[in-house]
Amino acid sequence: MKNVIIYGINWTNCYALQSIFKQKYPEKRVKTCNSLTALLHSISDMPDAGLILSLNPHEHVYLFHALQARLQSRKVLVVADRLYYIDRCVLQYFGVMDYVLKDELCCIIRSDREKSRFPEAWLRFCHRPQRKTVAATYAFNAGETPEEILF
Repeated sequence: MKNVIIYGINWTNCYALQSIFKQKYPEKRVKTCNSLTALLHSISDMPDAGLILSLNPHEHVYLFHALQARLQSRKVLVVADRLYYIDRCVLQYFGVMDYVLKDELCCIIRSDREKSRFPEAWLRFCHRPQRKTVAATYAFNAGETPEEILF
C-alpha cells in the first residue's frame, strides 16, 4: 500500500493523522479529504489506497452503507474518539475489523528516544498485506425475510 486516503468530519484530526503518517512513513503518499465529494474522487482515482476514517461509526452508518462496495477490496482503519458496543457492531457488519482510539495514537508521536509501541490495528493497517475477506451470511428472522449477505 503506497497511498493512503484520510477522511473525517473534524479537519484537525485529519491533518494530525496526515502529519503522523508523513513523519513515520515518508514513502507513502497521503491524501486528506474534507468532503464526501473529495473522498469519492480519491477512492476512484486510487483504487489500491488504504482508507483511514476519522469518525465515530454509529454516527456515520449512512457513509459505511454508501461505501460498502468500495470497502471490500481495500484496507480500512477507523480512528475514533471512543468506541461503544454499537460502533463495533457497525464496523463488523460492514467488514471493517481495524479500529483504534485517538488516545492510543499518542504513543506514536513520542520522540525517538522513548520506546514507542504502535497499536496492533495500526500495524495491521500499515504493514501487513491485504487479505481477501471471507463472505459471511447471516439470516435475520429466518423463514420470514431473505438472507442478508455481508462481505
